[in-house]
Amino acid sequence: FTQQSGKWRGKERIQGGRELARAKLFMAAFNVVQHNQYFKTYFERLKPKGKPYKVAMVAVMRKLLCVCNALVKNKTNWDPCLT
Repeated sequence: FTQQSGKWRGKERIQGGRELARAKLFMAAFNVVQHNQYFKTYFERLKPKGKPYKVAMVAVMRKLLCVCNALVKNKTNWDPCLT
């Protein structure tokens, strides 16, 4: 959710949705940033842009979810050579 009114801009935050799924996805993103080169470079690219740690992690969470959805949709296994 974005807090804003007129010219005033507040911090954005994640809220609502499925809290348990969001917590599990955060832990998966935390581990994938440490152990997978594709996601690690994606995370590292966000730092020079001035993104805070949690904003960058949420971006990784979203990318991870999109990759998982694509794998399920195409009925394929993870192949590190494709990334």
